[in-house]
Amino acid sequence: MRVGTIVGFQNPAPWRAEWTELYSSTLDFVREAERLGFDQVWLTEHHFADDGYCPALMPAAAAIAAQTSRIRIGTKVMLMPFHDPLRLAEDAAVAAFDIAAPAVAALKAAHGAAPGQKAVVAEARDLVRRPVLAPQLDRVEAAVIDPPRAGAAEQHREIAKSKLARVAGVSCNPATFARDARILTDAGFTLARVLPVDQFLWSPHVELVGVFERNRA
Repeated sequence: MRVGTIVGFQNPAPWRAEWTELYSSTLDFVREAERLGFDQVWLTEHHFADDGYCPALMPAAAAIAAQTSRIRIGTKVMLMPFHDPLRLAEDAAVAAFDIAAPAVAALKAAHGAAPGQKAVVAEARDLVRRPVLAPQLDRVEAAVIDPPRAGAAEQHREIAKSKLARVAGVSCNPATFARDARILTDAGFTLARVLPVDQFLWSPHVELVGVFERNRA
């Protein structure tokens, strides 16, 4: 059994401390957790929160890594739509799959033109006929899935069978989003957050983003 903890660098108004003091004391907490034998520390990402909930995971993870030696550092939630894909590729390895071969080729070209990035694996793949399988998903920390209006039931079933703990789902069809979300919630995920976006002025269609987290007993 592995034991972990979560830190968010939250600083709520009733007990607000100096920010330097808050970050220093949180790093002290993580060092003590490592000394006591904790195996993992997890970070989660929030934006526009009044309590200053950590909006930048990579710098926070780097600060923890600089002051610890053994404890594993994980991103419990990373909201991919908030990140520039090339900048993120500098910080974390990425595997990308899309049915559109030109889009995959463009990603490979952009990555190849920017040396010094972390690994990016990109493959033109029909995720309806050939979803990414559960054993492959077991090797990643988080996934972002943005299917067409028909949804991606087959891929969600593989996610449900995997050990993947965090999923961000983007959808242009609330009906198929709800269907696919049911597959995840039946497998032990919780829909932690959902954000509808009415971005098309002359259309009734609504985009939405949902963040799923797997429940841990």
